[in-house]
Amino acid sequence: MSVVRYKTSDGLPDTTGPSPIIWAGCPVAEFIANPAKGFHAYNSLADAGLVVDTSVDGYVFGGTNPDVDKRGDDAIDLETSGADNDSVFVAQAAKVKPALNSGKRIWFECLVANDDVGDSGSFIGLMETAGQTAEAIVDDCAAIIDEDYVGFRILTDADAELDVVVNQGGGTGPTEIVDDAQTMVAGTYYRIGITFDGADTFNYYVDGVLVGTSTADSLDNDTMANNLGLYIGQKSGVGAAQSLLLKWSRIAGEL
Repeated sequence: MSVVRYKTSDGLPDTTGPSPIIWAGCPVAEFIANPAKGFHAYNSLADAGLVVDTSVDGYVFGGTNPDVDKRGDDAIDLETSGADNDSVFVAQAAKVKPALNSGKRIWFECLVANDDVGDSGSFIGLMETAGQTAEAIVDDCAAIIDEDYVGFRILTDADAELDVVVNQGGGTGPTEIVDDAQTMVAGTYYRIGITFDGADTFNYYVDGVLVGTSTADSLDNDTMANNLGLYIGQKSGVGAAQSLLLKWSRIAGEL
């Protein structure tokens, strides 16, 4: 087991880095020694070599008229254009499949901020490949696409309420695990995290605090049908540019 302690130069806990409650049990060294056991990807955007609207190593960028650039020295600005229903996203390969008693643990966390908390939609979490597109958030930000996913969403909402949701494509629709896990404040960064214990339990975190749980035995056939991968996206609900800021992301899973 890894022992993880994050502190700033003054010895206090680091409230901007990965949360120990999520990552202390992630066997990163084991994954490095034997990649067949699992994978680990940490992308920090500090000094990232972002070339005009293309990519940072480890991410796939996309969207409808996306505008991607650096914000300061340590964040990516995922900005939609000024047209209604334009979108922007980053994604990573779908490698993890939550399933009851699979023995395969999953870890995910990122540091994000909504620059615009009005008529826009966001998704932050894990999504199957078929959903990792410009249309993951449907038009007018009324819902998330009907594919397999687990994560946090904001739909068009002046209060910018971040809800926890789980969905299986072709089913009865998303299950809302937590209503208003966090009310986002414009320009304020939050650490958004998810773990799966390889047995039955998903845990959901905001800033290292547990905000809710769900179970794999509540899924159809006790499993997601498809592998999931990191997906962080934003969509405009009106004809105005909307920004989601990303400082870092981290994902790991047992294979």
